[in-house]
Amino acid sequence: TENCSVFRDAEGLKVCIDKIKNLQERFKNGKITDKGKLFNTEIYEILELRNMLSMAKIIANGALNRKESRGGHYRTDYPKRDDENFLKHSLTYKTDEGMEIKYKPVVITKHQPAERTY
Repeated sequence: TENCSVFRDAEGLKVCIDKIKNLQERFKNGKITDKGKLFNTEIYEILELRNMLSMAKIIANGALNRKESRGGHYRTDYPKRDDENFLKHSLTYKTDEGMEIKYKPVVITKHQPAERTY
């Protein structure tokens, strides 16, 4: 969380992504020691860890790719919103080459986007 918390920047996000990749590599060498077929919680914990690492990588890559600050996503190197380039939904897909980020337009119906000020 040190490099991918509330306040983020490109350098820290890259460190975070490298750490996640390292954890994913270490995960490949993990073993299930509980051979029980009933109530084997170790299997669930391993599956959950794999999914958490995948989601962490998706979130960190999405944050790195979004060069703006918006809502709970704050980049110290991009402190302002950028509606021209990023008023859109980020969609991440798994591909043979790794991860691909695509975008979907935001449909504004009732409320116009506005900057949050506290």
